[in-house]
Amino acid sequence: LSGFELGGFLGNLTAGTLSDLLLRRAAPGAGDVGQRAKVVCIYFLATLLLLPALRSCPNLPWLQYLLLLGLGHFLCGAQLLLPLVANESAPKAWSTTATGFIGWVGYFGAAMSGFPLSRVVQSLGWSSYFTVLTVAAGSGALLVLPLRNLRSWKQQREMSS
Repeated sequence: LSGFELGGFLGNLTAGTLSDLLLRRAAPGAGDVGQRAKVVCIYFLATLLLLPALRSCPNLPWLQYLLLLGLGHFLCGAQLLLPLVANESAPKAWSTTATGFIGWVGYFGAAMSGFPLSRVVQSLGWSSYFTVLTVAAGSGALLVLPLRNLRSWKQQREMSS
């Protein structure tokens, strides 16, 4: 599992760098928040592809390590950017609350996922476990996709002035 953690560290760095690069290259008036949302969506889609690969991975420790590194990279990168999307979308007076709410949802989801996912494994097996996670990654991508053109609160305020 050290591969997952190392991947998470690298994913945080690359997600921030990639979203900043997209922000610099965005057309004038393009949604700042949307640039970060695009990276989140791409990271969810990459997770969607890596989960079935891990599920069908043969007993090759080096390959399992690389797949876990990739999963950590994309999951943690998305987890880093989602609070930024919330923060930049909210009015200044509510930005910390928006970030805290997203963090709370993430921690609550992580805390509550253990029992239901363990029941999936006990009742339906590991194959279903990976199916549930793959559906979750796909759902995440679909939920973030409409945000790809979202403007920051600051941009919205400037446009309305």
